[in-house]
Amino acid sequence: MSVSHRTVQLNTISESNIMRNFQYTSFTMILPVCNEERRIRRVIKYYKDIAPMLIIDNYSKDGTEAIVKEFDIPLIKKRNHGTTQIPEWVKEVFALVNTDYVLWLSASEFIPMTMMEKFDEIARQKQHGMVENVVVSYTCGENIPIWGGRFKFIDRRIQRFFNREELDYDAVYIHAPFRIKDPGRCLKLENSELYNIVQLRDSDIYSLTTKHLNYSLVEARQIVLANKSYTMLHLFTLVMKEILRTIQVPIRQWHGVTIREIWARIFMHVTIFWMVWELKNNKTLKYSEDRNERIWNELVK
Repeated sequence: MSVSHRTVQLNTISESNIMRNFQYTSFTMILPVCNEERRIRRVIKYYKDIAPMLIIDNYSKDGTEAIVKEFDIPLIKKRNHGTTQIPEWVKEVFALVNTDYVLWLSASEFIPMTMMEKFDEIARQKQHGMVENVVVSYTCGENIPIWGGRFKFIDRRIQRFFNREELDYDAVYIHAPFRIKDPGRCLKLENSELYNIVQLRDSDIYSLTTKHLNYSLVEARQIVLANKSYTMLHLFTLVMKEILRTIQVPIRQWHGVTIREIWARIFMHVTIFWMVWELKNNKTLKYSEDRNERIWNELVK
């Protein structure tokens, strides 16, 4: 991403801030999208007048960009490999805004207005470096407590509001919580409808498989680059953990959607195991292509 492009984007956000009558200007909202034509309109309608918004598009191939243009919201294209939870991606995108505080939106998440007011108060007074919220997750329209929520002591929490100067970018890792340099400046909000973030997950077996393949590739690369191990014992532990998630689910919800979600997670862990093995042993697709090329050349002699 060039400096000139970055400067233009900053100017665009500033101009948008002047032209719109935002409710809050103490933070900037960043919304990553990829092929979100079905959900993007309702998301923009809800958030557009709250605070300045920047949309980061992972080269959508559907009508996402055209819908964004209807609302005159700043949009830039930046590639990611199936997840935005990569240190370089987060660092570069957060550098595009000119406010200290950033709210990371998702097309699948609803943040209540009471929480927006809280974010503004924190940003204006610089009270905290990060906020952690309880997330209530619906999968295919059903509140299945696979990821936590049935038992109070295992509420699932996510981080969406940051002071970008306090975020520990080196600790950004897929499927791991975000961290700040001073953990004592993280505000952990209680489980309340006033503060909870609601996640509305759309999925079928095709989208789940595609998503988890992308996740697997990113995580496998992170493991290899960090020189970490991913043993069969570690894989077995993760698989058993996913199976035991059913304990969190009431028996009446042990149906297709629940089992499919757990299976997809197991599929992801197994795929990561093999991708790590391939990367560490140089047994990737290139290895196969090179060897078969040599065999072909020998056969045609």
